[in-house]
Amino acid sequence: MPDVILVGEWVLNANGSVGTMVIDRVEPGGKVALRMTFSDIGREEVVSGTWDPASKTIALLRVLGGNVTQSYTGFLGGNHPSNVILAGGFTQSDIPQTAPRTIFGWSAQLRRPAGA
Repeated sequence: MPDVILVGEWVLNANGSVGTMVIDRVEPGGKVALRMTFSDIGREEVVSGTWDPASKTIALLRVLGGNVTQSYTGFLGGNHPSNVILAGGFTQSDIPQTAPRTIFGWSAQLRRPAGA
């Protein structure tokens, strides 16, 4: 699956917080330019990320403020181009990481590919 499938607008659900994720581009070397907007927050956030095409894995870092971050890992899946998804887990830096580690689920479904 080519990297270009990542570029577009995604419907996002991060542990029950819903919104959109817009991936603007995937640069050579894997750097991802993207923005997230959660409906309950109502503001657009620039998020840093990397894409590994070999493992079809995305890693994202969302800065919440006050030195609090969320670290997302997701995997690209879907059985055909009309049902492309990213899904995985995330941790939050201000939540103690005890055993078992606190990992929250997230998923995103491609709503509109770039150029569509």
